[in-house]
Amino acid sequence: MGCFMGGAVMTEILWLSLLATIGTIGFSVLFHLPAKRLPVVIIGSFVTSLIQLFCDERMPQLFTGAMLATMFAVWFSEVFARVLRTPAIVLLTPILIPLVPGGSLFYTMQGILLSNAEQIRQYAMETAQVGFGIAFGTLTATAVARFFTETLFFKRK
Repeated sequence: MGCFMGGAVMTEILWLSLLATIGTIGFSVLFHLPAKRLPVVIIGSFVTSLIQLFCDERMPQLFTGAMLATMFAVWFSEVFARVLRTPAIVLLTPILIPLVPGGSLFYTMQGILLSNAEQIRQYAMETAQVGFGIAFGTLTATAVARFFTETLFFKRK
């Protein structure tokens, strides 16, 4: 694989990110996210899904893409939560929607219903990799964000 991705792959990644962002908008509207926070969520969701899809294209493990995308989402949410004076979780939850492994979870359940051991193994592994990537990314990014906010920006005397 060369240094740059082909135009068709990049176009597909952009389309998938756009579709994921549309899903985030639907989730945000359904759960009554205030309209003034929606532009930040849209940008965060789009970039988060771009990071995940780009990493998934370039790296063999789904864990890495999910972890890096989640770390971006956490830091993005922390920064804009301070700007908008809102809890970070209000921004983070809809921004993480594109990372949820819905397809692989569906096929895992389908494999269980059809007693297809190979399908269960394959898709359960994908679901677990993404789930653990999201969890590890959240824990790591939150710890780093807390360190910077408490130690560097808000030094206690």
